Amino acid sequence: MGARVPSESPPECLRNTQRGAADARRDRKLARLGFRVVRVEAEMVLRNLPVAVELVRRGLAQEASTPK
Repeated sequence: MGARVPSESPPECLRNTQRGAADARRDRKLARLGFRVVRVEAEMVLRNLPVAVELVRRGLAQEASTPK
C-alpha cells in the first residue's frame, strides 16, 4: 500500500493557540490511523510548488526509514 497523506492548507487567520491544540489532536488521531502528517505552508505551495513537493517527499522518506 502507498503512503497515506492527507492534505490541508489552512488560512493564516486560523493559526492561534486553540487551532494549534486542535491540529495536535488531529495529528495524533491521523497517526493512529496510519497517516503521516507533513505541514507545508499554503504560501509556499502557491509561490514555490517544487520546494513544497520536495518537503512532502522528504517527509515520506523519513517515514520509510523509520522502523515500525
